[in-house]
Amino acid sequence: TLSLALNGGRSSAILRDPRDTSLDFARSANSFGLGLDSIKRHCKFFRQQLDWSEQQIRALGSKIEGVFFVHDFENFVLSATHRDKFKSVMIGAAKKVRTYFDPNASSMNIGIYEEMERWHLDVVEAECMQVYDNYRCLVRERGLLIE
Repeated sequence: TLSLALNGGRSSAILRDPRDTSLDFARSANSFGLGLDSIKRHCKFFRQQLDWSEQQIRALGSKIEGVFFVHDFENFVLSATHRDKFKSVMIGAAKKVRTYFDPNASSMNIGIYEEMERWHLDVVEAECMQVYDNYRCLVRERGLLIE
């Protein structure tokens, strides 16, 4: 979280395509399924997370430069170069840290939204994509997006 970053450490957040997160949410054991109410609940939660993060970024301004970063899930999974850049930004020259990440397994979670019914995708795109795109632009403009 941002509060951890302010205590001298570094912190990052993962930004993931809301269409994929929506389907993951709908399929999870704690979900209420693929109904309209469940999809709208996820969209509300997704928007709230990005809105809160944006408020924190704007409020904290330069205090988080160099200590808080955002990276996107898709690049992290698909690009070894991106993972190396992320490691460099987050831990610098430190020796290899414990890793439990399997990019091959995670790549199966990219583009899963293509399995959605069209109405589900329409709802998520209408309710989440503009917020997602705006947030992505904000963190890029602020130099917080690891690309």
